Amino acid sequence: MANTPGRIEGMIARYAQLPTKAKLWLAFKVVGIFGTLFWGFLKFVLVPSAASHALAFVQDAYEPEITVGSWSGSVLDLSATAHNLTIEINGLYDQNELLTIDELEVDLSLARRLRKGSWIQSITARSSRLYLERLLSGATNWGRLVNRQTLADVVEDATSSLQTASLEMHSSGMVTSEQEASFAVPRVKVEGLTIEWVEKIPSASGDGIIREQKATLFIDDVDVVVSDLSGFIDSRNLPSQFTLEGRMADGKVSLQARANFFAWAVRQVSAASSPNTASLRPEIVWSPSLEGSIYLENIGAATLARLVPRSALQPKQGSLSGTINFALALQNLTCSADVQLNQFTYAANSSSPTLTNRRSQVETALKTFQANGSYAFDCGNDLQDERFRPLQSFTARTTRQAVSAAPNILQATATVDEARYGQTEVDPELNELVRSLARNNPDDEFHGLSPEFLRAVDSVTKSLSKFGQFRRRLPGLRRRP
Repeated sequence: MANTPGRIEGMIARYAQLPTKAKLWLAFKVVGIFGTLFWGFLKFVLVPSAASHALAFVQDAYEPEITVGSWSGSVLDLSATAHNLTIEINGLYDQNELLTIDELEVDLSLARRLRKGSWIQSITARSSRLYLERLLSGATNWGRLVNRQTLADVVEDATSSLQTASLEMHSSGMVTSEQEASFAVPRVKVEGLTIEWVEKIPSASGDGIIREQKATLFIDDVDVVVSDLSGFIDSRNLPSQFTLEGRMADGKVSLQARANFFAWAVRQVSAASSPNTASLRPEIVWSPSLEGSIYLENIGAATLARLVPRSALQPKQGSLSGTINFALALQNLTCSADVQLNQFTYAANSSSPTLTNRRSQVETALKTFQANGSYAFDCGNDLQDERFRPLQSFTARTTRQAVSAAPNILQATATVDEARYGQTEVDPELNELVRSLARNNPDDEFHGLSPEFLRAVDSVTKSLSKFGQFRRRLPGLRRRP
């Protein structure tokens, strides 16, 4: 250590004696070595570490467990890539993995950051799989994404001044620009995504034990693009452009919408602090909103049949095309469908209790039935209604429209099938037949036509019967032979 200054002076003296070209070459090598070390530090340490900390921040505000196999980075384009990323949701689900991504590339922008924007320029996911599941109770695995307590802490300052009750979207003014958001991403792109949707629906019981059955939907080769995404809270009016293109067996599905994936409804609830006083506190409810259209092309009957395994009328052959215009706000879905059925036929479901005493009659009516043409109808309901299943309801309503001119037994059967997944209206002429079919279903299995509904049907039927008797007593209203 004592000779260190002398060594340094010797090195400087030797460097001074070198020719000019040698000096330049040596300086170039030194700069290259230190530059390589610094580049390696940025690529393999700093950029992945920054991305990992950002991911940890996201996980703090959400309930799922996020794991990453490895990180890599690039200094030339200032990006970080997560390999084998997995988001898991713990619960009573068939699978814990909500989302798996082979590669998640995050492009960073120094220029955006210098303008007081976010670091992230774009996010690209490649070779992904999304698993969505809804339980019999109506709970969903994606519904557990948000850790409401942590989120409440994040927005505590923004909501502390809110004093009046409000059920309107975007009224709290919690976030008005990307600078105030936790993150803002101009563009998100998903390539090669596979979506599996599983609905748990009631199955045949009859022994007092509630059983369930799966209804599944697969969408392959999905490409998704989302622009202008801000979170965790965004009070703007549908700021994001959202597109989806995918394949359903031999058919195609595309979606175009304007969306707000981080919209929140603010409700005021009363919290009694004493018998004589009460205070209002804000309750934040995650309420994503969308408005757009879905285009379906050549969707096969088999795809629809998998969605309604318990329905008495099962799609058998043919294809469906058409457009669905929809809007989602405050957990309420409204939509209007205009579909074209091509050589569409149905089969009687032998496992459906609805057909206990009417199977042969239904099978006979189906032998000569085929639906061809356009059908328009309204769809949608409150997503908080545990009976409402959007995909199953759409399929059941399509069936009811398809058999609207068929024999009464098919119309009544389709009415009972539709009632499984939400509210339905019954043609007065079919009341007695609908009641007869619905009563074949055990109460613990068939949730669509509740006892209250059946009593209402009975009441209408009796009223019509009494009116008929009264009508026959009046000479002027008697039917002419």
